[in-house]
Amino acid sequence: MTVVRGLRPRIPLALALSLAGGCEQRAAAQEPRNSLYSRFEVDASVTLLVLGETIRVDPEDTPGGGTEIAAEDALGFSRTTFQPRATLRWRPLRRHELEAGVLRAVRSAEQTLAKTIVVGDTSFAAGVQINSALQSNQVFFTYRFAFTAREATQLGAALGVGALFFRTQIDALATVAGGGIDTSGVQYSEISETAVPTVSVGVYGRFMLGDRWYLETELRGLYREIGQYEVRIVEGGAAGRHFFSRTVGAELGYDLGSYHVSALETTDKGDFKGKINYIVHGFRGGIVIQF
Repeated sequence: MTVVRGLRPRIPLALALSLAGGCEQRAAAQEPRNSLYSRFEVDASVTLLVLGETIRVDPEDTPGGGTEIAAEDALGFSRTTFQPRATLRWRPLRRHELEAGVLRAVRSAEQTLAKTIVVGDTSFAAGVQINSALQSNQVFFTYRFAFTAREATQLGAALGVGALFFRTQIDALATVAGGGIDTSGVQYSEISETAVPTVSVGVYGRFMLGDRWYLETELRGLYREIGQYEVRIVEGGAAGRHFFSRTVGAELGYDLGSYHVSALETTDKGDFKGKINYIVHGFRGGIVIQF
């Protein structure tokens, strides 16, 4: 009887511990696996870019004297290309976030010119065979402040700054005896390089749709003079995310960038003179890591 009486107090205690453990497990299972407020986040993706670019590079002493060229039609560039994209986010405080990113955009093409074009100080005659390379790489930095910072909803303002690095190279290929084209030799060429600053302001929103599903949206724009350029900018996008664990998830997203850049007539000698209309649609898929 003494043994039985000694065990009785332990039975309720064991049941209580078991029930408490079961409640903790159920509570943990109901907790969101991820948060809209992670401290750090890395996003690496492959992006299908759909591009449209019209460029005009004026001669040094002749404002407006360059030929306005639709790069995809006149120079033969493909409108689509797969390129890498990467971003890093840091949230020092609950309502504040900083993001830095880079998007690569490099294309090349061969084409026989249908008409004479003037690029910078060089004229390319109709019928000449050309090799062209076009870069429009982009770096961007975004600051976001959340006016609404709830567990499942985040709404706020966004300020984006960055730069587009344009580089255009057109090489006229040399001819050989018999009227052929020597693709190994360059007869003459023109290279134009410029870095265009970008600034845009707008709003953003993030929403937790479940323990594993998230939605992000953003829209920004600007129209003003920035340095030596007149700039019109529209930037935005949306992305859906699904997390497999507390740290790793997959993302499908869409980004829009529309940039109209015109050099002012007061630009100094040696600076870019001309006009660029650049529109890029990006359809991306990649991996997100939060920690």
